[in-house]
Formats: sequence, structure tokens, C-alpha cells
Amino acid sequence: MLLMWFPQTCLPLWVTEIICFFLVTSNLTKWDQHDNDTRLDDRVDDITKWKETLERCIAQTDAEIFVSSMFGGLRQLKFCATKS
Repeated sequence: MLLMWFPQTCLPLWVTEIICFFLVTSNLTKWDQHDNDTRLDDRVDDITKWKETLERCIAQTDAEIFVSSMFGGLRQLKFCATKS
């Protein structure tokens, strides 16, 4: 029983019930808080991983655009030189 450290004979039943309710509620609240903290930590980790993935994708896309624009300009120069 939750109230084994309280002598039950000296406490009225309603007091014992209130103390028991408080202890159960307090325990549930602690577990709920722990579960919420764990879920938030997992969510932060997921968001961080996605952010890193998207930043890598943006960097690769920017590099491809840069290379494409460089070679595109060279292709135009080559085309103009062969046309002349």
C-alpha cells in the first residue's frame, strides 16, 4: 500500500484517501512530464537532422547551379566562336 509509512489507525479515512490520491496524481504527473520531455527531445533531434539534410541539399544545388552557369557561359562562347 502507498501509505505504509503512515499509521492508518491515527488518520481518518478521507485523509488517507486524499494523501493516496495526491501520491498517485503526483506520480502520474512526473511520468507525463518525462514522456513529454522525451517526445520533445526526439522531435528536436528529428528537426535538427532534417535541417542538416536540407542545408546539404541547398549547398549541392547551389554548386550545381554555379557549375551549370559556368559551363553554360562556355557553351555560348564556343557556339559564338564556331558561328563566326
